[in-house]
Amino acid sequence: MNKKILISMLSILIAVAVLACGGGTSGTGGQRFEGSVVTKSATSIPGVAVTLTQSGDSALTDANGQFIIETADVSGDVEVLLEKDQVQARAIAPGVPTDASVVRLSLEFDQKGKQARTKEVEVKERRNRGRGSSSSSSSSGRSSSGGGSSSSSSGDDDDDDDDDDGSSSSSGSSSSSGNSSSGSSSSSSSSSGQNNEIETTGNITAITASTLTVNGFVFTVNGNTEFRGHSSLSGFSVGEEVEVKGRRSGQLIIAERVKLED
Repeated sequence: MNKKILISMLSILIAVAVLACGGGTSGTGGQRFEGSVVTKSATSIPGVAVTLTQSGDSALTDANGQFIIETADVSGDVEVLLEKDQVQARAIAPGVPTDASVVRLSLEFDQKGKQARTKEVEVKERRNRGRGSSSSSSSSGRSSSGGGSSSSSSGDDDDDDDDDDGSSSSSGSSSSSGNSSSGSSSSSSSSSGQNNEIETTGNITAITASTLTVNGFVFTVNGNTEFRGHSSLSGFSVGEEVEVKGRRSGQLIIAERVKLED
């Protein structure tokens, strides 16, 4: 009898612990995706199955539309599958960096139209960085075919202060470049913590009516942006190699020049 009572008590404790973790999770750990799912009118949607198709890990949104997914490492253009009441839709969170450990997503789900889009992507924590080094960027109006915004680095690592041959300069700027033997295009990026300028070269991974994403940076285009190679942003397409120069303005990166590479 005592054994049965003990087993019953343990079962109750386990159930309470699971319920306390709102938005239940499933996965292999190593990286956490969290966030919310709302309607077009910004109303929270409970009971939505949110799945990262790269890893297959998923979670259900809680009463407030919130979810948490513990998953294996995923990066790049992360596809998110939303499902409720036999209605499915997919959204893309582009440019998730490989060193992201905690990523927050803001997702919009239109069940009637069977469409989904990523409203915002925020990298809250990165690996191998000190506290306060996480970064974020956001933009609205993302479509389901390439929705979401990607994060850009805003913190200085204490180790960068050390002088070392071949390392980045103490002004906070950094650059990287790569060439593959298969003939793929090279990419490079540089940023300055002094004047908030960002200049990067690489392929466009996502594009909307007012933004484009290159090497994980989401650039916002305005009336002062200079275009070379195409007359306007609408002339560019995903996959094209471009050189983009911009400047931080709050949480946004304003594109000053977008140049099509030969």
